[in-house]
Amino acid sequence: AAGSGEAIEGYGKAAICGTSGEIEHASALIHTLHFGNHYRRAVGAKTYLAFTNLRGGPNTPIMIPLMDKNDEGRRSHYLTVHFQIGDAPAPDELIVALGASIG
Repeated sequence: AAGSGEAIEGYGKAAICGTSGEIEHASALIHTLHFGNHYRRAVGAKTYLAFTNLRGGPNTPIMIPLMDKNDEGRRSHYLTVHFQIGDAPAPDELIVALGASIG
């Protein structure tokens, strides 16, 4: 665990809809000021949130692009968190994921 939001240096988000869904539905959940502002405030960030939106079935790779929370041009913090959930998303499910790094 990263501990407090102050320790976090890089952050990002991702959304995936199942094969029966529309990418716009997953995207609508994470592309609101309400969502982004709460995350930015929690980690003390100034930059926009890097993101990915996908449609796929179970075990679809989830990739969360990360960037520096205060300097979008700081290349040392351009990273990608990559993982999979073996049984998700089902055709009618959505996955919303947040990513963070401490260095």
